[in-house]
Amino acid sequence: MKISNGTNAQGQPINVKLVVFDIQTKQFLPGVISQNPNAIDISPTGQWLAILPHGTVPGDLVNINRLYKISDLAAGDISKPVYVDSCYYNSVRSIGHNGWAYDKNGDEVLVYQDNRDDWMKAFNPDTGQSYIIFKGGTHTTTYDGQHIAAIKNPGSNGWFLMSTYGGSGWTKNQLLMFEVKSLTYTEDANNCTGMGGPNPVYVPQSDYPRVWRIGASENRYTGSYDTEGFASINMLNNKIYVGANWNSTDNLEVYRIELPQNWWTALG
Repeated sequence: MKISNGTNAQGQPINVKLVVFDIQTKQFLPGVISQNPNAIDISPTGQWLAILPHGTVPGDLVNINRLYKISDLAAGDISKPVYVDSCYYNSVRSIGHNGWAYDKNGDEVLVYQDNRDDWMKAFNPDTGQSYIIFKGGTHTTTYDGQHIAAIKNPGSNGWFLMSTYGGSGWTKNQLLMFEVKSLTYTEDANNCTGMGGPNPVYVPQSDYPRVWRIGASENRYTGSYDTEGFASINMLNNKIYVGANWNSTDNLEVYRIELPQNWWTALG
């Protein structure tokens, strides 16, 4: 959680501290971080704290997207951050919307959009390595934006849930389950050419991740943040809840989609 002791003249919080509260001991962990990032998150297993400023100050390679082991914070140790692997372009590392999932091996991974080269990637904090899943705008045609829902059930390995909003083509306003799979490519994905840079040389279709199109959200994106079609999936991974501004501009509803039991086993 974020704690601050006031706001500045622009109404922004000052002297922000990031702390973790242990609900078992009902105490704050002694490892405290001074920063006011865009977002903070705890991994599904409770092993990692993610600090996600998303955009960063050019040249700043310290206060960028990174993770801390909860066990280190419990010991008061903030000296071992694990930095999210992302493209360093124009002196900035920046990631976009992100969410947790489990890879085929059952390891926690943070799935995210690399804002500097538009790759969708998966980052394993235990190894400090990331790999490419697909490139936005090529494998998925076009959409204005996306959000990634956290997969919390450790038994459903190998998939992540994306909700899209706006844009055109078959991915507009969709709920999509993507396979967490490393994409084989021949272009150097770390050349960091930035948005709009060259696409990878196309590889056989079998190398791309599988996509399960769950359905359309029927959302009407108006340009405001609250109409971006956020989705969430429950702990059993059999119900999706999505906010959708269904053919309207003055309200926002929540809809439930029920999935087959153990769908991840059926998909293999």
